[in-house]
Amino acid sequence: MNNRAIPVIGFLLLGMFFFAVGCTRGATSAPRGERLLADLLSLVGDAMVKDGAFAEKYRDLSRHDRMYRDPWGPDSARIMKVGFELDPGKKYENLRRCLYLGARRGEPVTITVPLGTAVPKKSRVQFALGGLRLPAEGRGRFTVTLNWGKKSAVLLDVHATGESVPERRWKDYVLDLPATGSEKAEMEFVFTAGSVRPGHLFVANPRVFTKIPWKHQKPNVIFIIVDALRADAVNAVLPKYGVTPRLDRLAGDGWTFRKHFVVSNWTRPSTIAALCSVYGSRSGVNLFYPPVSDGEREYFYKHSGIKPLASLLSGQGYISASIGNNAFIIDYTGIGIDLGFDEISEYRTQWEDTMDITAEVVSWLEKNRSRNFFLFINYNAPHNAYIPPPRYLEPLRKRFKTMHPWFRAYLGEAAYTDDYIGRVMDALKRLDLYRNTIVVVTADHGEVFSPVHEESPYTGHRARFSHGQSLYDEELHTPLIIKPQEGAEPATALCDAQVRSIDVVPTLLDLMKLETPAFCQGESLLPLLRGEEKGERVVYTEGRMMYGVRVGGHKYGEKFYGFGTGSFYWGGDSVEEFVELYDLTSDPGEERNLAWKDPAVAAAMKALLHEFRFKQPERVLAARGRETRGRVRVENGFFYDLKEEPSPSARRLTRREYRFTLPPGGKLIFSTIPADATVRLSLERPSALLAGPHLLPLVPSADMREYRIDTAPAYLHGGPQDEVVSLVDRGLLFWNVPGARGLKGVSGEAALSRDINKLLQRWGYIQGREKKEN
Repeated sequence: MNNRAIPVIGFLLLGMFFFAVGCTRGATSAPRGERLLADLLSLVGDAMVKDGAFAEKYRDLSRHDRMYRDPWGPDSARIMKVGFELDPGKKYENLRRCLYLGARRGEPVTITVPLGTAVPKKSRVQFALGGLRLPAEGRGRFTVTLNWGKKSAVLLDVHATGESVPERRWKDYVLDLPATGSEKAEMEFVFTAGSVRPGHLFVANPRVFTKIPWKHQKPNVIFIIVDALRADAVNAVLPKYGVTPRLDRLAGDGWTFRKHFVVSNWTRPSTIAALCSVYGSRSGVNLFYPPVSDGEREYFYKHSGIKPLASLLSGQGYISASIGNNAFIIDYTGIGIDLGFDEISEYRTQWEDTMDITAEVVSWLEKNRSRNFFLFINYNAPHNAYIPPPRYLEPLRKRFKTMHPWFRAYLGEAAYTDDYIGRVMDALKRLDLYRNTIVVVTADHGEVFSPVHEESPYTGHRARFSHGQSLYDEELHTPLIIKPQEGAEPATALCDAQVRSIDVVPTLLDLMKLETPAFCQGESLLPLLRGEEKGERVVYTEGRMMYGVRVGGHKYGEKFYGFGTGSFYWGGDSVEEFVELYDLTSDPGEERNLAWKDPAVAAAMKALLHEFRFKQPERVLAARGRETRGRVRVENGFFYDLKEEPSPSARRLTRREYRFTLPPGGKLIFSTIPADATVRLSLERPSALLAGPHLLPLVPSADMREYRIDTAPAYLHGGPQDEVVSLVDRGLLFWNVPGARGLKGVSGEAALSRDINKLLQRWGYIQGREKKEN
């Protein structure tokens, strides 16, 4: 061998050695993910608590108006959602899930939460601390201790005031945990105070994380709603204006749905639909006006069976946050419904919020990049009042010189938001999160700009330069872009099938290989993308005084009084009726109402609407032994539906009253608005009226011809068994068919603050003096 070759071979071997070492080091020092080992708030139901005078402390706490019990956690008064206003200039507040601890002199509190597992190496606990009326310096103390077996380790020991536990603010803590071997651990929180008046301390989102290899990470989810964004504002959906290059680029990496329609035309019911896969009427939260009553909240949280996407994913080890401008998802605003987020950051400025939201989103991603997360982002632009920064508006003034200035400004806001969504995507790529993150971009509704649609035929309010007042495609047709995680099939797609906002959650769960709950009213879009589904999905949409269907190239809508919140809105024996029918192929702008010109199509679409519309609980009136004639009248509402068995014979007198003839064994089956409406029965000849599964006699008038039936009591629910019916020779039977709650009236209306009223007026939900065109 040539001696000069030996050094060369040596250098090659040395290079191979360092390459191997480098690869080994790269493998051991590669980024690692974090698995959620324990969410302590979900374990509070098993905690040991020592707390004197809790009721008095809690009563003192209730004076704070930015808090409520967490509706999705354990049923405990100690688990709360607490918000602090952190920057009045930005109208910025931050709300978090918390463990509440109250203390005063001689009455400390100790809460010991079992983790239910041992703590492995490379684990840490993370939480934030905040307080209200904390004791003066040196008079309060807060400690966190980890206990396992006969060992313990103090993790934190601080004065419960000042920098350590700030007043009406949050301070974040991340603490390394000792490994506990095979011993299960528990975490102990102790708060003591030396003041006479109670001090209140909140431990926000206490969670234990442990390291895992990246390859075990499940896909993350970012769900972006851009308020009032029409489909035609996004070039990838409908090539028209070319103001959304970043969304167009995102669409190229995933699935674009060109015919996506929301199932409600204003923010709250539409957001519920998007994040829960249910129609507004199914949620039990009114679709008519912004305030939400305590009864509506209680039904949605406790009795509806609905779980928002954030709550579903928390059970799969995901953390969640909402960063945006949407007061409709904060319970204590008086207009909001909590949708299960661990943390909510809310900005309410008119146009600066887009920058603030994006800055916090990027910061949040940097802090949580190693965890499985569900992040909801709600941009308010291009919502009314259309005031984009000049850098986005000026180019459009040159391109679209003859365009209406308000629509041009609207497109400027769309361009503004597009730019900042692009910055979020850039952050995902920089943090190496883009490939394993599902990104959804859509809107809660569109915005009306057509001069033909100046006034709503349903509400009588101005529809143009607004939303929530009509069923036009301008309001309902919105973009939907879904970028799946790497490896999903198909990788990219352009879908021209008609789809709905209630289909998004089932699609996400399908992508994540999770089961879709039975309460979901939408369906996964994957069968459409894979060519496994061929039929057209019917779009059923609800609004304040309207509902309608869109299918087969036609749109049909009706004025409907059932979404009102009280008898004033439900109307009397007669009301102003309105129907509309459009041929969307020949009249895509929905300018020519064909309802009276094409009655056959109108009748078919009406039947379809009544098939797809929400269901109300049914009441049954059955004749036993002989023919029964009479009238049935709804006292405080109207009939929603009525049918007869075995054959129809009832005649409608008004929308609130029918005349009927029931043969022996015949049934009158009806539903009402509201669901628990009082019904008055007038019979032509005396008859007993027996009600409920046990056929209890109802009290008649003196001549046994008049009955006033309160349909709400529980003893009326359920039909009688055949053997019970056989004991009755003749008479009239009545019962409620067990089923859904249905739409009811609202009682105990919420009082709204001045700030929320101003916000609603700015958003156009309270229409006062209308804008004048410049």
